[in-house]
Amino acid sequence: MPPCFRNAPPSEQPAPSRGNSPDSLLPEPFRRDELRAAISELLAEHFYPPAIADAVKHAALEVLGVVSGFEVEGGAFLVANQTALSDLSAVIPFSGGVSGHLMVGLTKEDARVLYQAFLPGVQPVRIDRMEDLVGELCNQILGRINVFFTERSVSIHHGTPIFIRAAGSTLRYPGRQPSFAVTLKRGETRVALEYYLAHFDRTKLQAPVTTRVLRLGEIRYL
Repeated sequence: MPPCFRNAPPSEQPAPSRGNSPDSLLPEPFRRDELRAAISELLAEHFYPPAIADAVKHAALEVLGVVSGFEVEGGAFLVANQTALSDLSAVIPFSGGVSGHLMVGLTKEDARVLYQAFLPGVQPVRIDRMEDLVGELCNQILGRINVFFTERSVSIHHGTPIFIRAAGSTLRYPGRQPSFAVTLKRGETRVALEYYLAHFDRTKLQAPVTTRVLRLGEIRYL
């Protein structure tokens, strides 16, 4: 007698196993903060490649490293084209093969603590002196970031700091992509940094060339 085949009724069909399905590789339920952090990290890598993101963080840590103890707080994140200003902020535009701006902001108290860490024993600390410190930090950090591009044959130059005292206000600027934001901390002191690329052609980056960049505090007489 030839074999006879039949379909099992729905009640007898085994339930499909999801053990090897793709969605089983992701833990559920998702935690909202973890999901938000993962999405933010992916978007940050899309707009600011890891090499540039690392250059921004390393530049800030190198400049602030004159006062030991600074570290990146949490991870980097993106900021839309409207930024909440700190008590004291400095902005420096740059242009050339890439264009945009860098902004560094501190509260008055954090600026005072940082100023006294750089120049201990100075009393009292005037607001214009603290403002100069914020501008100099912005200038040196941007200079270090620019090294990343010049080593890759991208010409770039930047202007002088623009100082803003407008706590609680916002700075809005037109742009096609968000800013790359990093917060650096030393104890209770916080330094907020935002790096914005308005124009950047990734295809123009070349392999880095070996160069000798003067370290902070190094003076060479020729």
